[in-house]
Amino acid sequence: MNIRASINKHFDYIRKIRRDLHRIPEESMKEYETQKYLVNELKKLHPDKLDVFAGTGIRAVFFAENPKETIGFRADMDALCMRENTGHDYISKNEGMMHACGHDGHMSILLTFGRYISERRNLLKQNVVLIFQPGEEGTGGAKIIIDDGALKNPDIDKMFGIHLDPSLEEGKVGTRIGYLMASTTEFDIDIKGVTAHGATPHLGVDAIVAASQLVGQLQTIVSREVDPLKKAVVTIGKMTGGDTRNIIAGNAKLEGIFRAYDDAVVDDINKAIEDRLIGIEKSFGVKCSYSPYAHYPAVNNDEKATRQVMNAVDSDDLIILEPRMIAEDFSFYQKEIPACFMFLGIKKGQYVYPLHSNQFDFEEHSLLYGLEVYARLLNLED
Repeated sequence: MNIRASINKHFDYIRKIRRDLHRIPEESMKEYETQKYLVNELKKLHPDKLDVFAGTGIRAVFFAENPKETIGFRADMDALCMRENTGHDYISKNEGMMHACGHDGHMSILLTFGRYISERRNLLKQNVVLIFQPGEEGTGGAKIIIDDGALKNPDIDKMFGIHLDPSLEEGKVGTRIGYLMASTTEFDIDIKGVTAHGATPHLGVDAIVAASQLVGQLQTIVSREVDPLKKAVVTIGKMTGGDTRNIIAGNAKLEGIFRAYDDAVVDDINKAIEDRLIGIEKSFGVKCSYSPYAHYPAVNNDEKATRQVMNAVDSDDLIILEPRMIAEDFSFYQKEIPACFMFLGIKKGQYVYPLHSNQFDFEEHSLLYGLEVYARLLNLED
C-alpha cells in the first residue's frame, strides 16, 4: 500500500485523540488526566514496555527482532495557563488552561504513530521508543525525564521531535542542520535599597532609580559586548518596586530573559550582567542579587539525523529554516544523543493564529503530514 494512503486511514483516530486531549489541558508537571488517557490508549497497542517517568511522563517501547538501532520520538504534554477563545464544542473543560501551543497535536501524532507501528510489528528494523514528556513550558521537563532514565534500557541512539508551526503552510516541514533554536535563560535581579520619606531622598537609597539605570545598561550587552556576527538578545520583561508614591523605594525587582546560540556567548552574557551589578552597587549604594534559572540549551540539529528527515520529506515540501530566537527543551536530548527537531506547517485558511494565542487552532488533517514523516523515517511499508 502507498504510504500516504496507509497514513490517511488513521485520520478519524488522530482527530478523536486530538479533540479528547484538547479538552483536558493541564499545567506543567501536573498532567495527571492526560497521562491516564495516554496510558489507556497505549495499552491497547501492546508495547513491549510501558513505563512512567518523571511523575507524569510516559515511555512506550516497541522492540524489533534484530534491531539495527533504537530510535526515539518525543511529544510534549503540558498546556498553558490561559482562557481558551476558540468556541469549539471540544473546548477546554479545565478553567484557565488551554492547549495553545499545539501539544495536543504533538501527542496525537505520536500516539497514532504508536498505532501505526503496532500494526506493523513484524516489519520493525529498529527498536522504537515513544516518549510523552511533561513540563516543556518553562519547567524543563526534558531534563527531568532524561535524569529519570527515559533514554536508557534500551539506550536510544537517535531522537526526533516535531512542533506545529502556524507560520508555515499546511504540509510543509521546516528544519535545518545545526542551530535551529536559541538557548534561553530566565533570570531575576533583586535590588535592595533603604526606604525614606519621599521628601527626604538623601536619607534613603532608591532601589527604583538604581533599577532604572540597570535596565539601560543591560541593553548595551548585546550591542557592545557580543560579537555582532553572533546572535543574542537580552530582554527585561517585568520591573516592580517600591511601596507607595511618597516613599523612597527600598526594593526593586527585574525579571528577564537572554537568548543566544553559542554556549560561550551565554557565559559572556552571564558575566556581563554580574559586572553591571557590581557597578550599580558601587554607584548607588544598593545591594543586588542575580538569580539565573530555567536554562534551556540551544536546539542544535545533528547533521546525519537531520539529513534523514530531509530525505523523508518531498523536496517541494521541505523548507530550510533560518535559526529562530525561540527556545525548546528538546535541546536537552541533543546534549545526550544525536537528534533532529522539525516544524510542521499548519497554516490553512482560517488557521492563522500564532502559538500561545487564545484563538490558536489547526485543522487535524495537518497532523497526518507529521505522522507521515515519522512513518517514512522507519520505512515500514510492505
